[in-house]
Amino acid sequence: MSVLGSRFPMPTEWTTGYRLSKMALATTCLFNATDFLDRARDGRIVFAGDSIVRNQWESLLCMLAQGVSNQSTIYEEHGSPITKHKGYLSMHFEEYNLTVEYYRVPFLVIIDRPPKDSPKEVRGAIRVDRLHWYCAKWVGADILLFSPGHWWNEDKTLKMGNYFQEGGAVNTTIDVKEAFGKSLITLMSWVLQSLKPEQSYIFFRSYSPVHYSSSENFKKVEDRPGIVQRYEEFNSL
Repeated sequence: MSVLGSRFPMPTEWTTGYRLSKMALATTCLFNATDFLDRARDGRIVFAGDSIVRNQWESLLCMLAQGVSNQSTIYEEHGSPITKHKGYLSMHFEEYNLTVEYYRVPFLVIIDRPPKDSPKEVRGAIRVDRLHWYCAKWVGADILLFSPGHWWNEDKTLKMGNYFQEGGAVNTTIDVKEAFGKSLITLMSWVLQSLKPEQSYIFFRSYSPVHYSSSENFKKVEDRPGIVQRYEEFNSL
């Protein structure tokens, strides 16, 4: 059993929403940061993926910080500022010997230069069969949370000239959905080969709602009354 595995009961129900409401505020009151930190002592929690999981990482840090009396004992292990950041960040909770890490890998797999003799429209190659090299740093983590779906769309791939590569060649006929599926097979293969089921818990989230407020984004679902009604009901609580 992992360091954290026996200390955290697995969730049986999840609630999602677009904005922090009275219901969400009431739910957060149930969170006990000190208890969480005690359970997570000597552990590693890894967030890897896009800006959605970056927000989740930041939220957890803020919540856990409430359980630490001396805030100076919480610090980024490499002295990096907690701002817009390309790379990875590792926050250490000294009193509990706990690290909560974030790795910016929007596709989870490697984005590379296209092979020679690729078609002119190919400006970059998303290597669906090669996981990002940061994966070596994830080995041994107690909890891993992956969230890559936000970037797997035509706007951030094909329309930007980023096509999909397997082996030594780019495939210009493959669509985003199929390529995403291939990348998930790559991730799963790595999980099975590199992680120990008795040590690590793994959570995965694919596509998520956008995480910024925009009337234009909301208009996209106006033709779906059920979604609009649930959204309005949630925010009226």
